Amino acid sequence: MVTQYGVYQRQVQRHFGLKLWFRSSDNRSQLEVQTIVLARELGLADDKTPFEQALQRLHYHLSQCKKPWLIVFDNAKDAEMLTPILPASGGHILITTRSANWSGAISIDLFTPEEGEALVHKLLQRADPLSCDLCKELGYLPLGIVQACAFIRISQMSVHSSSDYRLRNYAFWPSRTAFFRFTLLFLFFVLRLYGSLPWIDIPDDSYAKIAQFQDKKFEKLDQIAAEYHTFSKTDVAYLEKRIESLSYFISYTTAWQQEEKDSFRRKFLRNITETAKSKQWYLGELLKLYMNDLENPDQLKLTYHPNINIPNRSILYLANKRMYDSKLGLYWGEFYWEVLDPCHRQLTTYLDRWRKLKKQTDLPPFFLWLEEQNLPKDILYITYLSAEEREKCRVICKNGLLYFAHDPQKPIHLHSQNKEFIFTIDLEDNLYLKEGNQHIHHTSISYGLPVLGAGNMTVVDGVIESLGFESGHYMPTIQEGAKMVKILLEHQYPFASHATILYFHQNEMHPCPLNEFIKKFLATY
Repeated sequence: MVTQYGVYQRQVQRHFGLKLWFRSSDNRSQLEVQTIVLARELGLADDKTPFEQALQRLHYHLSQCKKPWLIVFDNAKDAEMLTPILPASGGHILITTRSANWSGAISIDLFTPEEGEALVHKLLQRADPLSCDLCKELGYLPLGIVQACAFIRISQMSVHSSSDYRLRNYAFWPSRTAFFRFTLLFLFFVLRLYGSLPWIDIPDDSYAKIAQFQDKKFEKLDQIAAEYHTFSKTDVAYLEKRIESLSYFISYTTAWQQEEKDSFRRKFLRNITETAKSKQWYLGELLKLYMNDLENPDQLKLTYHPNINIPNRSILYLANKRMYDSKLGLYWGEFYWEVLDPCHRQLTTYLDRWRKLKKQTDLPPFFLWLEEQNLPKDILYITYLSAEEREKCRVICKNGLLYFAHDPQKPIHLHSQNKEFIFTIDLEDNLYLKEGNQHIHHTSISYGLPVLGAGNMTVVDGVIESLGFESGHYMPTIQEGAKMVKILLEHQYPFASHATILYFHQNEMHPCPLNEFIKKFLATY
């Protein structure tokens, strides 16, 4: 059954062009919220679209889909509440429910001993003679088996050994201790998948209670953490004291970790130490920011929009205009704040709220005000490359072909229908090229400083096949794009004979053969 499910899952991924998931389908209000969110993500609605209209547009969109779609309604309560939400036709609907009165429902039984053992072997990627006992203890519940195996893999335990038999005492069996221990480990595991999130602070609760350990050392750790949390988070004057207090916290947990023999406790200590170090770095960056008065609007403009004049070059400055995206249903822009932020997050929504409240009462500086706003872990942010990473993106031209400077033996080949490759040209005419994604944008390379060019590019076997002037951070005009083409031609960067230039005009993308573009826009240069 396990192998069959894996094959079926892969077939589902390939077969369906659109897959939508409704969680908490037992709650009408949650269903309405999720409908609006999904419609907005598909570009069918904005944040002002009422539920009925969003639902109507979503149903119409599904009826026009060329490929089959799949919608999953998880944990539905009853058919009467769900029926008005269901699309009429055109795809497939899967409903999960705990109700025994649902007409036409297919009952899903517990795993057999053989199926449970096969799942354990698959998840642990090894055979274990006691896997059958583990499944029996868990009542052959699929979810319990999956969670137990996740815990075993994360904590690097065996299913049963003389030192790790405690798993039976606290992991996944119906007990409060079991729940807290797994939840804690799982949350830290997710944090490590995300990477360190510097705006996340160390807990202000009892560490013994959080970790479910009985150890006198936790009393001291609680005292250190409590002292740290007594300092004001919104006062610049306390930044240094908070940084110093975290140093004490880090020293204590590091020393404890080195002498701790229990593997689970070591992992716990390592994770809270990493959280503290990351937060300490963040506070240090805020201290530099406020010592240099960088949040001052005049200082911001001086830093990111200086008066630069280079003959025969057009300077692109970081955009700082607040704009509304009707497709995404949100405001964006004001990129001065993104580059100023040590974590380079997209904070327009919080900026709006801070400014509104500031009109009514005195507030601390923006980034210190954020310290008490409980920002989510999944907030969008942009990764800024290190100097070493940036150098690996620098492009050179050799023998009529493009190469990365660090690898001059292999011509660049960046071409994919599913990927975007962004470029910048710095003030010294250096070209940088990098694959873009959710966290990699033009400011990842430029750090928000002025540039001569920004856009996207495809390169095949060392030759430029297409060049576009699309950059939300710099928003180049057609004329500025023409200057970019001129720079590349001056440095004899190779273009394919069929190369295409892509430029925006009246909010629409226009493809143009390179030769025509040169005649049309470069004749005056």
